[in-house]
Amino acid sequence: MGGGLRLYSCNDRAAGRYALAMGRKAFSLIELLVVITIIAILVALVLPGLSGAMARARQIRCLSNCQQAAEALSAYAGEYRGTFPMMPVPATLSVKSNQYIYGGLAGLFSLEQQGGGGHLGYGAIPGGGAYSNGEREPLLRKYVTSLGALTCPSDREDRYYGSPYSPTNATSYANAVPIRPTPCGKDQDVVTYNLSYVYFTGQTNTGNFAVALWADECNGPDLYELAWYGDGATPTGGTTANSVAAGAAGVGSYAKVDNHGVGGGNVAYSDGSGRFSSSQSGVQRNGAGIID
Repeated sequence: MGGGLRLYSCNDRAAGRYALAMGRKAFSLIELLVVITIIAILVALVLPGLSGAMARARQIRCLSNCQQAAEALSAYAGEYRGTFPMMPVPATLSVKSNQYIYGGLAGLFSLEQQGGGGHLGYGAIPGGGAYSNGEREPLLRKYVTSLGALTCPSDREDRYYGSPYSPTNATSYANAVPIRPTPCGKDQDVVTYNLSYVYFTGQTNTGNFAVALWADECNGPDLYELAWYGDGATPTGGTTANSVAAGAAGVGSYAKVDNHGVGGGNVAYSDGSGRFSSSQSGVQRNGAGIID
């Protein structure tokens, strides 16, 4: 019939329902932009907190490393009448002021410091080296179970000042070779730029009070008065060529390139305690020798 009702088949009705369903599921461009914007805002809010939490976790692990090292030093002192380790040097030299000659701090743990990339430390020869008294066993090696604890998990850069280097030569931060530290897995990996800490030498454990033993290094030549961007003459807080080159606020401060940035570094003591310090000016001037 010309003006009669139109009959729809089942297929027509199914097609209509599909079209309606598709219409409800589709997003407009504006809706998509709104969703993307919300996601971006959430990411911007969450990432800083997540980054801060991860940095804090690395800082805690680093403090644990420092305390492990302090415990190893105290264990040594327990066997040697309260005296912390000092590497032997030739009889004509001052013991305290020449602790750097075996690759600095690395010499307490390894006398075959090969490192990587041709940047060698002390004893990088077949069979390794020895102390001046002929002893080939590093003083602290048997007290440390994991050499990986010698590297801070936040350490992303160190500087290679050559081998050997001393407080009187090859101490320019600007001229030193930047190297990314690698956690030590074997004795040959133990070399100055793979270690993230300094040791305060010449201390004695009297038991009356705790002394600072171990701390986060800076990327400067951390030997004695040169530690934390010093030059042996400029007072704490003053600027030196190395502090300026590294971007540190002054002598005794940390720079952005150091383990935990300008915020400070960890310190561990002879009683097993440790803390995070905003600067190292206090322990730097306590009369102890400093090697990294």
